[in-house]
Amino acid sequence: MSPVDSAANSALTPAATSQPWLVRISEVFAPVAEQVLARFGANTHTRLGADFYSIKTATPEAIRQSPASVLARWNIPLEHSWPCHPAKMEVRGKGGPDSRQEIRAPQPPAVAHRPAQPRFS
Repeated sequence: MSPVDSAANSALTPAATSQPWLVRISEVFAPVAEQVLARFGANTHTRLGADFYSIKTATPEAIRQSPASVLARWNIPLEHSWPCHPAKMEVRGKGGPDSRQEIRAPQPPAVAHRPAQPRFS
């Protein structure tokens, strides 16, 4: 293998690129969550709710093999995150193209009403 090929292969190895993972760290451990994520090798992280973190790590094996792994309830790789192209998405609803129309309260259905006729027995 030439030096060019080995350099190209090393650039494609999983350790060379950050991989996205979803990690759940219980809210009880929130005070030490930053240290736990650092032990997982997280380059960046985004907190998603109370227990969940989306992280990018170049060493995903550290998530399962680190001593700090006992503080993560579970972890899964993120193969795809939504939205993949938010700038290209069509927005509907609040602030979207359909929101220019006037919003009206729903009207009750039309009911034919006629005066009551006395009943004679």
